[in-house]
Amino acid sequence: TGNREPLRRFLGSPARSIKRRFSVSVDTVQPVSTSPRGSCPQMFQPLYTVDVEQEEECERIKVQRTNTVGFLSLCNDTARSQLACKIEEKSKQRELQVPNVVLQLENMINVFPQFPPLLLCSLLFRFEGNCAELYDFIVSRDWKPAPTPHIKFNNEVDVHYVASYYYGELTCKHRLEKIFKHEKEGSYITFYRNEYDEGTKQHSFYYFLCYKNANGNLIEKKTKVPVVPQVLKDMLGLTKPIRASIPVGKEIETWVPCLHSLLH
Repeated sequence: TGNREPLRRFLGSPARSIKRRFSVSVDTVQPVSTSPRGSCPQMFQPLYTVDVEQEEECERIKVQRTNTVGFLSLCNDTARSQLACKIEEKSKQRELQVPNVVLQLENMINVFPQFPPLLLCSLLFRFEGNCAELYDFIVSRDWKPAPTPHIKFNNEVDVHYVASYYYGELTCKHRLEKIFKHEKEGSYITFYRNEYDEGTKQHSFYYFLCYKNANGNLIEKKTKVPVVPQVLKDMLGLTKPIRASIPVGKEIETWVPCLHSLLH
């Protein structure tokens, strides 16, 4: 690895001072294909290459085939509920695959085999999941990359690191209730949960949208991505995203689905 400096030089400031720049827009995530890790969903085909908002827009067009604002203004509560169920069902039918940032991180570990993987995970928050910027940063600190000409890193942010209302992995119902305890109707977050499918006998993960409805109840809906499209916000009356705090400790390892399997 050449001449390495102490690890504290790589952080530049204490880990707790790492801030996410939530104002950055979410760009297209370009996938790379690799072998599956651990118990995560198998993945031999490339991941989705369309922008999150573009994909949800296409789904909206297929379901509604008309102007969103004008259509929703004519809908009663029953029609809106039926439309929401259609979108939700479409989302369930589409298979989720290993997030691109996890594949990129696996490549990063191969390029810098002596660099601490957990430190790579922490640095991803500084660069908002942009692995090209992370690569340049590590090289600038005199680490020598392994000769891997076939590996390229995407110069773009990742949705898991720029969506301010994304909470990573949440498995405890009590924690959800605590997050929403003092929040009003229309508040919402997204997160993911690992689940075991009794039918297929396989482990998988699902993203969830959780929000407080007009009756003060917490509603969970499975989604395909950890960001909420505007059409769904309008449909469900979602007006207040609840900002997540910066993860620490073990939360860093489980921030993205399949990340823990990669590290362990």
